[in-house]
Amino acid sequence: MKGAPGVVLGLGLGYLIGVAAWGPGRVPVLAILLPAGIAVCRSRAAALAFAAAYAGGLLRFAVSFIGSWFNDSVLVGAAAVAAYMLMSGAVWCAGWTRSQRKAVRAGRMSLAWLLALGPAAVAVPGHPLAAVGFLLPGAGWLGVAASLVVAAGLAAWTPELRARLSRPATLTIAFASCVGLAVVGRMLVPYSAGASTQQGIHAVTTSWGRLASADQGID
Repeated sequence: MKGAPGVVLGLGLGYLIGVAAWGPGRVPVLAILLPAGIAVCRSRAAALAFAAAYAGGLLRFAVSFIGSWFNDSVLVGAAAVAAYMLMSGAVWCAGWTRSQRKAVRAGRMSLAWLLALGPAAVAVPGHPLAAVGFLLPGAGWLGVAASLVVAAGLAAWTPELRARLSRPATLTIAFASCVGLAVVGRMLVPYSAGASTQQGIHAVTTSWGRLASADQGID
């Protein structure tokens, strides 16, 4: 879809993936689909909407959490989440392009992937690298490389597959991919929610490369 319908569809799908991937009892590996969703958007506006809504779905608990630091102000919490959504959408939509060349699409998504992981990381939650970390725990730098390759590959090939298939076939494959990733994610990495002072908010320690032990990432 193009124009306003495409933006609305992007908002809905992005939010659904964000909610399904992140939170108590959810399946983080679904975040791997973020680059594919951006790549198949028909416009940059739709890509921005998709990525922003993804961040909004991920940060659905953050409104009250952030607001609690400002006299329980829902307005401040909502404004902060909206700012995160816009910044995240702006970074990820840099990976969108009208080009039909696979190398260009892969390169643009790689750029967005690196921006979201590096300079803009503080404003871009739910990076697909975290999803690969759930799927391949302890992989270290090989996991980082795998995440980048997967993102670039999805950006390069997903639009072409959609162009070759009918809409029902595309929707069927998309649905099957989501269900398959969800099943694999739940089987390989069962989610275990720890103690938290705020619903849906959990603190973790992260570091580059391979962990020295299984306990290093826990504070």
